[in-house]
Amino acid sequence: MASPVIRESTQGAERTPAVQANKLRLLHEGLRRYLRQGAVDHVDKLIAKTRDAELAAVMAQMGKDERLGIFERVPNDERRAHVITLM
Repeated sequence: MASPVIRESTQGAERTPAVQANKLRLLHEGLRRYLRQGAVDHVDKLIAKTRDAELAAVMAQMGKDERLGIFERVPNDERRAHVITLM
């Protein structure tokens, strides 16, 4: 009987620039759409699943009101501070 193959997780692996750009574009569009719709539960879920660096990159491309809407939904002061420093 063959032993199972153990594969390393690719979650922390570097992404190609095209894949990363696409992910950020989709995140940007999703957050903007949910903010416009007032779907704060969806915004909260996206923020919870998103790395701080990616969130900062997306927020840097948004207008002041959108940035504030996202920033207010970040769950704690430590994470807010980290996102700001990455912007």
